[in-house]
Amino acid sequence: NIDSLIVNVDKMRLFQVIQNLVDNAIKYTKEGWVKVKVAKENNEVLISVSDSGIGMSKELQQKLFGQFVRDPSIKKEIRGTGLGLYIAKYIVEAHKGKIWAESEGEGKGSTFYVKLPIE
Repeated sequence: NIDSLIVNVDKMRLFQVIQNLVDNAIKYTKEGWVKVKVAKENNEVLISVSDSGIGMSKELQQKLFGQFVRDPSIKKEIRGTGLGLYIAKYIVEAHKGKIWAESEGEGKGSTFYVKLPIE
């Protein structure tokens, strides 16, 4: 149960990051669910965006936040520039935070995490 958390961020830029993660979760989940959670861990806030969508390979997870990186298996079906996660990473790191993705594999959904220091 979180009463309140104060995080020193550029509100519009953090909104851009979360919006990108939620948009991607919806885009890559044809049917199922998307969940957004906020938790406090030590002196950090952890935001997670999970989905029951197409998931991803370990190889893709490792390069996902690079410039112009897209999942080759769905490039033709789902439009995008391959810049959203690259920009999100830049914004999160500029706020002294971390961003990463986890998936059990293709067809098993994904979870994207953003961890930011609490003031």
